[in-house]
Amino acid sequence: GVAAERARRAQSLLHDETTCLVLVTTAEVERVAEAREFIHGLESAGLNLHAMVVNRLMPAIPDKAEIASPGISPALRRKLEVNLRDFAALKRREAASLAALRQALPPGAELIAAPDLGREPRTLADLAAIGQRLKTV
Repeated sequence: GVAAERARRAQSLLHDETTCLVLVTTAEVERVAEAREFIHGLESAGLNLHAMVVNRLMPAIPDKAEIASPGISPALRRKLEVNLRDFAALKRREAASLAALRQALPPGAELIAAPDLGREPRTLADLAAIGQRLKTV
C-alpha cells in the first residue's frame, strides 16, 4: 500500500550515500549517554552518522585578571572568584562530555559546537546567529 511504499522510500533515502545524518544533543551528562546509545543504534541499523552538533556550549572562561581590578571591592571580588571557580567546574564537566561524545563518533564524523545564546532562540535571526557561530571542535 501507500504506507509501505513511503516506508520503503524513507529507508532508501536513509541508506543513500548522499544522505547526511546529523545528531543534535547537548553536553549534559544524561544527553551524552542518550547520544552514545543513539549512535550505536544508527550503526546497528547500518546508518552512518556524518556529524553531531552539541548545542548550548558555554562561552570561554573569563580571565581571572579581570577580577583583580582595583575598582572592584574585596567583597565583590570574593563573590566573583567563587563564581569563576563554579564556572570553571562547569566548563571541565562540559569538556569531559565533549570528549565522551568525540570518542563515540564513527570515523570521519565531525563534532560541531553551537554556542549558547543566553536565551531561547525564537526568531530566524536567532537561528542565523547560532549558525554563524557553529565551529568544529
